Amino acid sequence: MSAADTALDDLAFLKGLVEAGDRNQARMGEAFVGGGLLYGVQGLVWWASDVFGWPLGPLGNLALAALPTILFCGVTVWVARRDRQPRPGGAVSRAVRAAFIATGVTNLALLCLFAPAAISRQSLVIWELYPAVVFALQGGAWATAYMLRRRLWLGVVALGWFVTAVGLGLTLATSHYLLIVGLGLLAWMAIPGFVMIRLAHKGA
Repeated sequence: MSAADTALDDLAFLKGLVEAGDRNQARMGEAFVGGGLLYGVQGLVWWASDVFGWPLGPLGNLALAALPTILFCGVTVWVARRDRQPRPGGAVSRAVRAAFIATGVTNLALLCLFAPAAISRQSLVIWELYPAVVFALQGGAWATAYMLRRRLWLGVVALGWFVTAVGLGLTLATSHYLLIVGLGLLAWMAIPGFVMIRLAHKGA
């Protein structure tokens, strides 16, 4: 094999890694958009119901609690099924993806920790601490992405998650809490998801 053939093979291999990373970024962005919109709107509707006295009733509250999760599970399955072949991506892409996956698993573990404590003690404050911790963990994942990729917008998103987590801690058991949750999810989950999709399509 000539040096030219070897160089072409190397370029093709590197191109495959970049394209795989782009696809991973696009899929992750789609999941973020779905989750940010669904749960962001959920928080804002609950906030509006509390502030403006909109009667949701038991059935409405049940639907508002369950429907976003059901729809988000559907979005997740749809995103996963669109591209079943493994897309390992480069080392940085794999590290960023691992950081977000680890954060998601940690969130589930924390849910199993906070939910029983809140229910057994009938404490709204304990339950509301869970999203605040989740926001802080998301900030950590985005901060990891920033340190690996050195892109300013990733650092801004990480800072947004951290500031919002502090805001939630300061507004526990108030009407402002749900407003911050809703706006925070739209600003730091849905919008960055759109950005990730656009950057993936541009190959950035």
